[in-house]
Amino acid sequence: MAPQDNDAAQRPGGMMHNDGDQMRKGNYGFRKVEVLSGNIGYVKFDAFLEGEAAQKTASAAMGFVSNCDAVIFDLRSNGGGSPEMIQYITSYLFDEPTHLNDMIDRNGSVVNEYWTLKDVPGKRLGNGRAGVCADELADVLGGGGVFVQPQEPEAGDADWGDDGGRGASGADGAGE
Repeated sequence: MAPQDNDAAQRPGGMMHNDGDQMRKGNYGFRKVEVLSGNIGYVKFDAFLEGEAAQKTASAAMGFVSNCDAVIFDLRSNGGGSPEMIQYITSYLFDEPTHLNDMIDRNGSVVNEYWTLKDVPGKRLGNGRAGVCADELADVLGGGGVFVQPQEPEAGDADWGDDGGRGASGADGAGE
């Protein structure tokens, strides 16, 4: 049996900590980005990985769904990851600076405050045009004070697809 390399500990989504080539080949955790019937964006990503290349990949995904009427973030296989990447992605969801989370040490002192970023490349999704179906976003963010209310379709809205607009996990979270 080969010795374990402590610097190559498993990351959420099956990525390795210091393996840039593996992270690149795994598309930095982004598995699928598409536009569903009814102009609903769908973004599936399995890890919040750090680094400039991961941020560029996230920006490309956000840009692809920026003209959608709503966006579903499928985080069912997402094991978490970098607080900075969580901050980066959630910055696309809010127009104004928004407090996301605090890192607190064992003594109860705030070590780091995380707020949405003032600037991100491209359009923000939180400009009032796009609803976000993200039942699990708060869980992935560790209950860090962020919850994005799903936008419900109104009578006469475009077809929300075969699943009635519930998204990949269903309205009640079943199927997770």
